[in-house]
Amino acid sequence: MACTALALVADSTMIYYSLFFFAEGVLLLTANLMRRRVLGLVAAAVAIAFCGFRYETGYDYNNYRDFFENIEINGALLEPGFYFLVYLANMVELSTFALFFLFALMTHGLAYLTLSRMSIAPNLAFLIYLLIPGLYLNSFSVIRSAFAVVVFGYAAVRLISGGSRLEFIVWGALAASFHYTATLPFVVAFMIFLAPMGLPRRSVCIFLLITSLFASQLPLAQNILNAFGGTKFDSYAEMKESQNVIKIIASNLLALFVIWRSGFFKDSKSLAYYYKIWLVGVVLFNIFVEFSAVTRVSYYFGFFSIPLMICAVSGYGTLGKLMGRSALIVFFAASFVMALYNDTLVEDPLNMLNYQSIFDSP
Repeated sequence: MACTALALVADSTMIYYSLFFFAEGVLLLTANLMRRRVLGLVAAAVAIAFCGFRYETGYDYNNYRDFFENIEINGALLEPGFYFLVYLANMVELSTFALFFLFALMTHGLAYLTLSRMSIAPNLAFLIYLLIPGLYLNSFSVIRSAFAVVVFGYAAVRLISGGSRLEFIVWGALAASFHYTATLPFVVAFMIFLAPMGLPRRSVCIFLLITSLFASQLPLAQNILNAFGGTKFDSYAEMKESQNVIKIIASNLLALFVIWRSGFFKDSKSLAYYYKIWLVGVVLFNIFVEFSAVTRVSYYFGFFSIPLMICAVSGYGTLGKLMGRSALIVFFAASFVMALYNDTLVEDPLNMLNYQSIFDSP
C-alpha cells in the first residue's frame, strides 16, 4: 500500500496537486524567511482559487451543483443560512461556478485569518491546514460543514481574545445555520470557556486517550447513534466502516506527543483553551472511529491541533525546532497522499484524485 501511495505522487493525475503544493511551499517558506505578509496573502489566494475553480472534483460536487441551481426545490433538505445565501445569489444571478468560488473564499479566507491570529507561525499553520485532508481537501465535498468548521475556529479565537459571549453565540448560530453539527462544538467550547482555565494533568489526558481507544471496541458509539433514530441523523448509525489501523495509530501517537508537551501551553490562556477543545475532539474521534459521518465532527476540534502542534515542536532548540516543524510537514504530506490513495479504491468518478479546473470543463 505504501509503495502504491508513493507511486501515486508521480502519477499524471497528481500534476495539479503537485504544482499546487510546490507553489504553496515556495510562497509560504519565502514569506516566513523574508517576513513578507503579502506573500502569505498570495498563498491564501492561490489556495482559494485552487478550491474555488475546481470542476467535478469532490464526492458531493453534483449534489451542490443541484443545490445551487434548484435551491427552492431542495430547500427542505438544507440549513436556513445556506439556503438564504444561495437564494440571494440566485436572485442576483450568480453562476454555479461563482458560488463554488464564493464558498472557497469564505472558508479558506477565514481559515487564513484565524490561523494568523492563533499561531506563533502563521505561514506554517496555513500550510499544515492545507495538508490536513479533513480540513482543506474535505472542503471540496462537504462545503457547508467545512465553512462551519472555520467559523467555529474564528469564534473561539475571538472569545478567548476578549470577545463577548454574545458575539460567540451569534457566530455559533451562523455556523449552525450552515451545518447543524456545529451546535455540539460551540456548546462544548462555551462550557470549557466558563470552566476554570487551568490545564488538566497529563495523566488524566493520557487516561482519556487510552479509555477512548478501548471504548471504540465497545458498542457504545452504536448505542449513542441508535438514540437518534427517527431524526435526520439516524442514517449516521448505518455508515459503519473499518478505519485504517495506521491512521488510528499515527493520529494517537501524535496526540500523545501533544499531551506530553502540554507544559508549553500552561502560560498561555489561549493555548490552554485550544488544548482542552482539541482533547475533546481526540476522544470523540477515537470513540466514533468506525463511523466516518460522525468523525467529521472531530474536524471542528481538530482545527485547534494546528497551533498546539507547532508550539509543541517549537520548544526545542533551533535545530530541534527546524526538525520538528519539518516532521510535521512530512507527516501531513503523507496523510494527504494517503487520502488521495484511498480515492483510488473508490469507484465514484467525482472523487478528490481526479482534479479538474473550470478551464477543463466542456
